[in-house]
Amino acid sequence: MYRTPFSCPASAAKRTIKPFPIEKLRFFINYVGWQIDLQESESQGNSLIDMNKECSMVSCKHLEHITNGEYFYALQQIIWELNSDEPKKDLVLYKEAIFGELFADATSIFLDYWKTGDFSLVKDTAQELWDLYEYCQIESGLTLWEDNEGNEVKAPEIEKIKIDDWNFVIDTLNNHLFWDYDCNLLISLNFSQFIDQPHEPTFGEYRRAMVWLKDTYETLNEQSESGELLIEISN
Repeated sequence: MYRTPFSCPASAAKRTIKPFPIEKLRFFINYVGWQIDLQESESQGNSLIDMNKECSMVSCKHLEHITNGEYFYALQQIIWELNSDEPKKDLVLYKEAIFGELFADATSIFLDYWKTGDFSLVKDTAQELWDLYEYCQIESGLTLWEDNEGNEVKAPEIEKIKIDDWNFVIDTLNNHLFWDYDCNLLISLNFSQFIDQPHEPTFGEYRRAMVWLKDTYETLNEQSESGELLIEISN
């Protein structure tokens, strides 16, 4: 079975881990890029978001009071782990919470725009989400599309996919990407009450993470016509 660090217990993930190609993570990376652009536009001309300020991009109770530095540094680490075939340590709740909320928010915004009926507003995002779904289904040995009787059929053109079918795509991805939602069960506790807490990066670590996230975001959107990606994933 195809697995990710987030879709099964750590012991199983270490046995069966398969990395995501970076271009298949475009749906997440572009959403993170949008988050950064939004925050920087509100930072009164500063080119780097205040790392010590409480992050306004999260609402999950478990992430209450997380700083921009902790949040964006963790996002870089999560993307690296998804792209790596050697997860370095067990999954911790704050990473599950960050990635889970990222997925929920990005897909919710996509659905809201899709409901407007203006395909031009969501064309690129729809393709990114579809590419992620297609990759997960194929790598898991599952059918890409079925009719109401469960028979495999050719998938419709992206712009013709109905909202209920997009909900199915998102639910399928959710089941593929996440093992559980322990972080949501602990509704009265935030990460500061656990031993494993987000890494508090130095300014150098934070700057490196932000530059990598922004460079990756821009590179994915400015790749050559050949489609070759020259993005280094390294610690």
